[in-house]
Amino acid sequence: MGELGAGAEEALAPFRRVQATVLVDDLDGLGQLLRVQGGELLDGPNEVPTGRNATARHPGGAVFEYVEFAKDRVVFAG
Repeated sequence: MGELGAGAEEALAPFRRVQATVLVDDLDGLGQLLRVQGGELLDGPNEVPTGRNATARHPGGAVFEYVEFAKDRVVFAG
């Protein structure tokens, strides 16, 4: 089976560990919530073309990407 992404291994590595992507209204406070629950923020929040994203490891070890779409940008045109 082929890969959806292409590029240098070091550029793709952070994406390969992500098990799911979660859309949220606001990323503010994610780091603190994770720490309280025993998880950790691995990367971000970062500014990306669609808004902001962050990668987190939950207490059980699952890695999720959280995405906050920018309210002032068209993300999906219908």
